[in-house]
Order: sequence, then structure tokens, then C-alpha cells
Amino acid sequence: MKWQLNKQLLLVLFTLTLITLPAKEKNVLLLNSYHQGFLWTDNITNGIIDVFKDEKINLHIEYLDSKRQFDNEYLKILYSLLQYKYSKNNYDLILTSDNNAFNFIQESQSTIFKDTPIVFCGLNYLKKEEAEKFTNTTGISEVADIKNNIRLIYKLQPELKRIIVICDDIVTGKIIQKEINIAIKDFPNKNIQLIYNASINELISLVENLQNDTAILTTVFSRDKNNIFFEYNDFFPLLAQRSKVPVYVTWDFALNQGTIGGIVVDGYKHGKEAASMALEILNGKSVNTIPIVYKTSTSLILDYEILKKFNISTYNFKNIDFINKPETFWMKYKEILLIVTIIILFLLIAIYGLYHGLKESQLAHKRINDIANQYKTLVNNIPGVTFRAKTDDNYNLIIIGEGIKEISGYSKDEILSKNDISYNELIEDKDYKNVDQARGNSILNQEPYTVEYRLTNKDTKVHWILEKGRAVYNTTEEYVHIDGLLLDITKQKESEKDLEIYRKHLEDKVEERTLELKNSLENLKETQEQLVEASKMASLGLLVSGVAHEINTPAGVSLTSATYINDVSNKIAEDITNGKVIKSELILSINKIYESSSLTINSLNKIIEIISNFKQIAVDQDSQEKRELNIYDYITDILSIYNFNNDKYNAKIIFKCPKDLVVYTNPGALARTLSYLISNSLSHGFTSNINNIINVEVILKLDHLEIVYEDNGIGISLENINKIFDPFFTTKRGSGHHGLGLNIVYSLVTHILKGSITCLSTKQGVEGTKFIINIYDIYS
Repeated sequence: MKWQLNKQLLLVLFTLTLITLPAKEKNVLLLNSYHQGFLWTDNITNGIIDVFKDEKINLHIEYLDSKRQFDNEYLKILYSLLQYKYSKNNYDLILTSDNNAFNFIQESQSTIFKDTPIVFCGLNYLKKEEAEKFTNTTGISEVADIKNNIRLIYKLQPELKRIIVICDDIVTGKIIQKEINIAIKDFPNKNIQLIYNASINELISLVENLQNDTAILTTVFSRDKNNIFFEYNDFFPLLAQRSKVPVYVTWDFALNQGTIGGIVVDGYKHGKEAASMALEILNGKSVNTIPIVYKTSTSLILDYEILKKFNISTYNFKNIDFINKPETFWMKYKEILLIVTIIILFLLIAIYGLYHGLKESQLAHKRINDIANQYKTLVNNIPGVTFRAKTDDNYNLIIIGEGIKEISGYSKDEILSKNDISYNELIEDKDYKNVDQARGNSILNQEPYTVEYRLTNKDTKVHWILEKGRAVYNTTEEYVHIDGLLLDITKQKESEKDLEIYRKHLEDKVEERTLELKNSLENLKETQEQLVEASKMASLGLLVSGVAHEINTPAGVSLTSATYINDVSNKIAEDITNGKVIKSELILSINKIYESSSLTINSLNKIIEIISNFKQIAVDQDSQEKRELNIYDYITDILSIYNFNNDKYNAKIIFKCPKDLVVYTNPGALARTLSYLISNSLSHGFTSNINNIINVEVILKLDHLEIVYEDNGIGISLENINKIFDPFFTTKRGSGHHGLGLNIVYSLVTHILKGSITCLSTKQGVEGTKFIINIYDIYS
């Protein structure tokens, strides 16, 4: 029995000894593919160190330097060195970063590292079928999110026409090239170009000549086609500095290099996740039970300054981590503000405690007196008069400032003395009810009050007072007094009164002036209507003059022919009477009569045609209805009835227009427009009757009709060119011109023809004056 008890005690002691013994330190090798100082490698390493720092782990770190050294001879030497260095060491676990280190461990596992568990990270684009060949291995694949970066670029810059994706052509680069080509297939309608086999000079030349419709997406680039090695902090700043367009990135080590950022793989986070897997294995979990992670966690990180440089908005984006974003005042001084706030709170608590601690001592009385004096000075210096009143029915004053004498004419002592005047007695009776109600509501509702009233001072002068105050309560929610402020607002009230008088005077003036303007406007409108009618009659007079001239010639021919027919007929009748008819002469006379009658008929038909055109145009000028018309025939008819060959003006008109051009428009407005322009040229443009030419050309554009009217007259001066369409503007007012012609033209074109009109003249590279009329509403 005794032996059994001793045996149990020994077992307990042994167990306690094992528990109290320090845990055995674990040996871990971290084999990095690249060199120390390469930011991606350093970030992974720092993540692993931060996870292991509180654990009993002896971490050995080795760098293969495979970005700068990559030939077979170097790999053979490196293999021999590591075999010599680590073959005698027993590691509990091996961590690898990136492909070269993992491949090296896989090839040398059987000879150097035996069956040591392996946790990898940074293994680019690992496929599940490849991972099935691994033994005693787990880890995290490194996958740059190419597709979502392309989507991000088009979302940030939807106007882009091309994206250039840059990659190198070494081991990792070749893997990423395949993924880029796969990603590009998801954007069949986009111009996405992959560049991987280029020298640094070729890349710089490319980015320096890019247009604003292009963006750059970089992946990895450590070595160019000439085998020149680049550190990340050499390549990315060089590319971004030379590029005229934003440079997006897919790895965090390319940030803060002048690039705009992107959806990036975070090396530090990558290392922490791999170290967490390793820690599970070191704590006893089987490596085969920890699944490989094939998707790398990423972060959307953008450079605020580069976004601002290229004027790119992130308004519709969420969950963005910005770098280089200006700190707000709070963020910049948060710690200082917190410290200051704590200090202030501490000081307030200390002052409060000090005040109550010293209240019973003589020193406290002295301090209280000092504070009271300071308070008195402060109160006396406040604009207005501070007061404290009782909350009884009369609101008698307890405290009042020295400034009360300026308001009331009574001193502070006179107001506070029970035997002298009461402040409330100075308030005018008709205003006191409002004052009493305001103070009572403040006490009842526990809220501040404001009230204005009149106060008659000692000299019987009336002052306007603004009183602001509120009831003060004790700890038992009982009101004890009212504290407030009295402000003399007499000058303000006087100013308001003066302002009201001035406002009334101003309203009367405005009403008087408005009536005058209304009468003037009615007179002006009546005058304008009369002048417009006169201008229309002048235009019609020009038409009548032209018609008279055109009718004159065929009418003269008709009269001459009719007279000749009459003479020949009389001669034939006389010969028949006298019996002197000769057959040959009779036939000749009849032929002459036939010819003359034909000439007469043709001339009369011409007169009928002119009168018909005149009637149609005259009717059109008063019509506001639109109709379908052949522009060539219509304008030809208009021009045919104007008299361009009188003694004063000898004008030649040249008209160009497609003969089959048919449009749907307002013929009257068109006729009046041409009439006024012709009248303007004859009245203002031509100064003699020699070599006067008017050109009218009609051109059918894609969506409108263009009419170019041009004369070779004296033109319009530059100072007048912007005023010619104004109503009543004319340079010949003393000659009976009213200045309404071109204003009517402007109204006809813009309001009725639904178009626009522009005038060019001599000083603007045009000989004479040119009007360009665009009519848009030409189809039914």
C-alpha cells in the first residue's frame, strides 16, 4: 500500500516537473528566393517575424538572391553551400518564399532536408494538379488579380481605348504571362496589349509617347530582355516618372513609387498567413491536415496624390485604402489633442478639488475674493448690463452691473436699495406684461428668454432695452434666481425706423418709376408697331417698283405690236375699198399681223406671270403657314420682280441653287427675309450704280438648309457689326431709315424659320457684307 502511494507521488512529481520545464525551442528555416532589401521579400519576412516574435522559435533566414544571380553555375555552387551549411542541422519546419526557393527545397528535400514539413508562400499561380505531387507540404499560392485590376481601370477611367500590361520574361514572369493572356480573353471588345520581351529603353520610349486614352498595368519586372536587373525602387519610379498616363500595379512593393496603385497582393499579410500555418504545425498539427490556399488575399490601395494628378474620381468606390492622402487636423494631431483633452479634464478636476479643499481655509477666502474681484471686472466690461433677479412676483434685482446708470439714470446702489426706485417700475406699463410673461415662461419651461421693451429713465428719456436671461436651478430642481443681460438697443431701433421710412420712400419711388417705364414701354411698343408696318410697306414698295419695271417692257412691246396690227389692218381695208388688193402684198400683211399678234400674246403672258408671282409673294409675306415648295423656283420668282437696273442702282444678281431642291418651310418669312436683305444692300451697301453684285446661294447640309446672301458693297464697320440686329439701330436715321429691317430679319429667321443668322463684313475677311442663314425646320 505504501509503495503504491509512493509510486503515485512520484508520478505526480514527474508530471509537475514536465509541466514546469521550459518548452523546447523549435528550429525553423526561412528560405527566400530573392535578396534582402527587395521590398516584397522584406515584407514577407517581417510578417513571419511578427507572428514568431512571442514564440520559442529559433528562426534562420537565408536568401537565394535569384533575381540578380540565376545561371546554372550559381545554382550548383549555391546547392553545395546550402548542403554543407544545413545538412547537419535538424529543422522542425521550412518556410519558403516565392518559386525559386520552393523549387530548390523540392529538388534537395531528399538529400538535405529529408522529411521536414514545408510551408510555402509566394508560389505563383499554383494549380491543384501540381500540388497533388507535393508531400509533407502546404502553403499559400501567390495570385495577382489581373482580371479585377483591368475591371478597376475601366471603372476608374471608362473613356480608355487601350490598356498596356507589362511583365518580364523570367521564371515568375512567364507564369504571369499565361494568366494575363487568360484574363485578356474575358475582355473580347477591349484593346489590351501584353508586353513582356522588351528592353528598358523600349519601355521608356513607349510610355513617353502614349496618349491620354491609354493606361498601363504593371505586374513584375525585374530583368529586361538585355538581362539588366532592376530593383523595384528603380523600375517603377522610372516608368511612372516618364509615363504621361497612370501606371497601375498588382503588388504592394510597387506602391509609393509614383504609381497610382490597384488591387494589390500584400507581402506582409502574405507572410503572416504562412507563419500562422507554420505555427499550427509546430504546435503539433499534421501538415497534411492543413489545406493549401489557392487564392491570395488582396487589398484595394490607391495613391491619393496620383489620383489627383490625373483627375480621376473614386466617388462610386468603397473600401479603398488611400496612401499619401493629406491628414485631417484630427488625424494629424489626434494624440496631441487627446493628451491636451486629458490634461484639461485633469486640470478641471484638480481645480474643482482644490476649490473645495481650500474653501475652509483663509487662503481659500483670499482666493475667493480675488476671483470675485476678477468676476466683477469681467462683468463690468461685458457690453450691456448683467443682472441677477429673484424669482418672486416682483423679480427684484439682487445683482446689477455698473452700466445700469447709463440706461436708467440711476446708480447701481439706488436700484438695489429697497427705499429707492425699482428697476421694474421704469419699464413702460404697456410693455411690462410681455416682460413678466417671458420671465415666467423661462422659469416654467426651463429655457432662456429674450424680450424687448421700452424703459423711461430718470430724465424721462425713453430707451429701448433688449433683455436676455434664463432661470437658474439648484440641485433639487428648484429655481433660485434669474441671470441675464440688458442691452440698450435704442440706436438700433432708431435705425430700423429710419430704414422703414427710407424703404417706404423707395417703394413709392419704384412704383412711380415703374409707372413711367410702363407708359414709355407702351409708347415705344406702339411706335415700334408703326415702324414695322412702315418697313413692311417699304418692302412692298420695293416689290411694286420691281413689278412696275418688269411689266413696263412687255407692256410697251404689246402696245407697239397692237398699234402696228391696227395700222396694217387699216391699210388692208383701204386697199379692199379702192379695189387695189394685190395677193402677194395681202399675204405679206397677214403674216406681219400674225407675227405681231404672237409677240403681243407672249408679252401679255409675261405680264400675267409677273403679276401672278407678285400676288403669290405678296400673299406669302402676310402668311404664317408652312408649305412644301421648290426653293429654286420660289427664290427665282422673288428675284425676278425686283428692279435691279434703275438709274440709281445698277445691281447684278447671281443665284445658285439645286433646281430640284424641295423643302417644307414658311415661304412668307423667307420672301420677307430676302426682301429686307435686298433693300438693305440697295439702301446701305451700294454707293454708286457701277459693278454692284448680289450673290445668293442655297446649300442643303446634312440636317439644315444654308442660305448665303452676299453683296460687294461698302460693308459694315467692326464697331457696328454686333449692333446691326438691334431694334432701331441705323447709320442713316436722318435719311428716313428706322433701323428695323435687320431686326425684323433676325426675328423672321430665329422665330418663324426656326434658324440662325450670322453677319460677316469687311473687317472680318469678307468683301462687302455676307449673311449666313441656317434653317433647321425644313421637313414636314
